[in-house]
Amino acid sequence: KKETTELAAKLKEENAGANANGRKSGAPDNLAQGLDNIATVTMFLPSPTRGASTVPVVNVPAGTGLVVLSLGLGSNNEDSYRAQLMDPAMQKVLWHSGVLRPGSDGTYVSVTVPAPVLRSKVYLLQLTHDAAKGRSELLASYPFRAEMK
Repeated sequence: KKETTELAAKLKEENAGANANGRKSGAPDNLAQGLDNIATVTMFLPSPTRGASTVPVVNVPAGTGLVVLSLGLGSNNEDSYRAQLMDPAMQKVLWHSGVLRPGSDGTYVSVTVPAPVLRSKVYLLQLTHDAAKGRSELLASYPFRAEMK
């Protein structure tokens, strides 16, 4: 919840700064104003480890628009990433991100998934980077269970 509050404050600050300088933010006015009304859920998923571990549960209340998952990078230190949400039971990609940049300290990358894509079940969030010749290389898989409330 602290990260969500900080994110909302940062967006408001950037918006206020852009408008004070006579410049528009990159978003249309109605979208920027609507950011105050988007319910979000934020969760940190540590970098994957070998061996059995419990699958983290992300509780998603009704009315949530976005689920922000911060992924621990472990020893990966690329300058850009992409993520895709997989349904492991169906071996199907349900959603994919654009280019993602690591956080300021380089230990995590945040992925914002639209909540309507999720159902109450287990997912894999796969983190990739573009390797040689434009091929996507899988770096890590982050299992989690979404619980829609």
